[in-house]
Amino acid sequence: EKTRPNRSATTPKKQPVTSSADIGNIRISDNGNKTRIVFDSRSNVSYSVNYDDVENLVLVETSAKDVGVNLGALARKSKRVQAVSSTKGANGNVTIVISLKNANDISKGTLIKPNKDSANYRYFFDIF
Repeated sequence: EKTRPNRSATTPKKQPVTSSADIGNIRISDNGNKTRIVFDSRSNVSYSVNYDDVENLVLVETSAKDVGVNLGALARKSKRVQAVSSTKGANGNVTIVISLKNANDISKGTLIKPNKDSANYRYFFDIF
């Protein structure tokens, strides 16, 4: 009789997170008329995205305690992003601050749970 391996013991092929930080990777890419921002994490981090169209800022409030990414280098990956930084609130949670060059709107965020393509949680939204 064959036994199936324990699902938690199998390792998916792709693992983009490069850090043990709560948010291990942030990716930014321009695709046509939109810019996609993706957060990779090993645990189920909660996200709340707010767009301030007066200041042209996106504030991403998270339940993460740390970010394992050089945020300063991320802005060079997009024509719509001017700067990326982070700040910690009194509760120790990280807020990612994304300063935009030009944008009209942002999409609702989407969470993708770990699956056969990635062992990580992925949260993304688009900037238009």
